[in-house]
Amino acid sequence: MAVDITALYCCLDDFCQAFADWEAHQLIPAPTKRQRTGKLSRAEMLFIMVLFHLSPYKNFKTFYLYGIGHQHRACFRDLPHYDRFVSLMPRLFVPLMVLLHSLGGEHLLRRFEQARRLP
Repeated sequence: MAVDITALYCCLDDFCQAFADWEAHQLIPAPTKRQRTGKLSRAEMLFIMVLFHLSPYKNFKTFYLYGIGHQHRACFRDLPHYDRFVSLMPRLFVPLMVLLHSLGGEHLLRRFEQARRLP
């Protein structure tokens, strides 16, 4: 499946800007929350996650080290180590769920919830 990665990144960047505006207007702001910027923006991290699911790789570590680290290295100016990226992945849960809901609606979220259930 051929993917226009520039259009995909632009779409995710626009989504992240809208999500940041929504997040800034929360009902109860957290005054002690750190707002330090990392090596990758939220849009870049979401881009890596979405690109993994569109790629033929079965293992995320292999995809990150070889797919991103070699094939798409020029797209990222300062790529963090794999372990650091994995530790940052929980931050992507809410934005990814909002993205799935906005793109596909309720049926995608139900499929995700059903896939997460243990037998």
